[in-house]
Amino acid sequence: MSVTTETIKTLRDKTGAGMMDCKKALLQSGGDMERAVDWLRKQGIAMAAKKMGRTAAEGVIGVYTDADEAVVALVEVNCETDFVAKNADFLRFVEKAVGLVGKTDPKDLNALLASPCGAGTVAEEQTALVARTGERIDVRRFARRAVTGHGQCLGWYVHAGSKIGVIVTFEDQACKLSREAKRDIAMHAAAMHPQYIRRDVVPPEVVAREREVQESLLASEKKPPEIIANEGPGGEADGRPSDAGNRSADQTARLCPPAGGGRAQVKPKYQRILLKLSGEALQDPATQMGIALPVVAELAREIQGVHALGVQIAIVLGGGNIFRGASDKPGEMDRAHADYMGMLATVINSLALQDALERLGIQTRVMTAIEMQQLAEPYIKRRALRHLEKDRIVILAGGTGNPYFSTDTAASLRAMELRAEVILKGTKVDGVYDADPVTHREAKR
Repeated sequence: MSVTTETIKTLRDKTGAGMMDCKKALLQSGGDMERAVDWLRKQGIAMAAKKMGRTAAEGVIGVYTDADEAVVALVEVNCETDFVAKNADFLRFVEKAVGLVGKTDPKDLNALLASPCGAGTVAEEQTALVARTGERIDVRRFARRAVTGHGQCLGWYVHAGSKIGVIVTFEDQACKLSREAKRDIAMHAAAMHPQYIRRDVVPPEVVAREREVQESLLASEKKPPEIIANEGPGGEADGRPSDAGNRSADQTARLCPPAGGGRAQVKPKYQRILLKLSGEALQDPATQMGIALPVVAELAREIQGVHALGVQIAIVLGGGNIFRGASDKPGEMDRAHADYMGMLATVINSLALQDALERLGIQTRVMTAIEMQQLAEPYIKRRALRHLEKDRIVILAGGTGNPYFSTDTAASLRAMELRAEVILKGTKVDGVYDADPVTHREAKR
């Protein structure tokens, strides 16, 4: 039997498969439509098996709530690219999956995958979607909360872009919590990523580790030991009772795909900023040099808080904690060579900060003024703008790529190129000078 354009179109409308796949299926089945459908399904299963080794790092969070808002469910479905994450078929699949979670309350992921969905099961729908999109697709996890008694209510938040979702169960006997207040608390949980609900359930080893980090930071400010003891975690300087930290919520469900990061929809003063940080901001407080990973982790958490407000962030880092460019004085290193070494130091610092931010689930891109493609992307203005528009933090390394220019100059240049509304400078000097004020007292601000 000959295969016509009309039969190919009919099969394509029926299955959603590509045109060439439909043609091949009809040829393999001798023009029989039902056999062609079965052939495509078998190919989809084989394709899904082949793609299991690939990374599905994109995706969305789907949300379901019943009419009374007594049941809220979230489902995370991952794919390989953000193009598929915006695909209509993919989004319909997510909607079906989260609806099943909300209505049937499956006991685990296997039960959800085995649940009836359309003409088959969720797993079969997932396999068919793999065949249509050509990407690995996974229903990764889900969360469901339901009101179980009087005085309970639910709040939830799904961030714009559907990269993170939170459900919070509240004990509200007086029914005073507004829907906006519940949403704001859930948004705060999305932004800050709390690991524990109450202070008394935090393991002692976690407290000890956080105390060590905070004491290290306080020590870098040269505070007396007795002040450090009071201001560290668990200290009494803030006057809180021993059970401080209790929350009004007894349960928090947080879903965050690898590629996303939590951000709160609060209207910030600035929509896009450039943050200039000195290399010394990352250094070990004890040795006053190198990179202290606990310090970098704390800095990343602070940046996460700003990113959670919906601010687009570009960062320019110095390299003075590793190497600082030299002058042209006789007997010293050639200025251009020294400045290039300083540029490499900024790349090292940028990679360290990128790692800390990505450990918090924030998509981050390092872009360098000097090409080193195995480590980072080359700086291209349009690409950097695209990263910012896609909610990624952009770290701009390598200064301007030219000797004789400081990283402060690079920060000003990049801020103008990327149309940042403000430059925020987190360095050890209180402004921009015409010379290094540490070594030149006559330097003018």
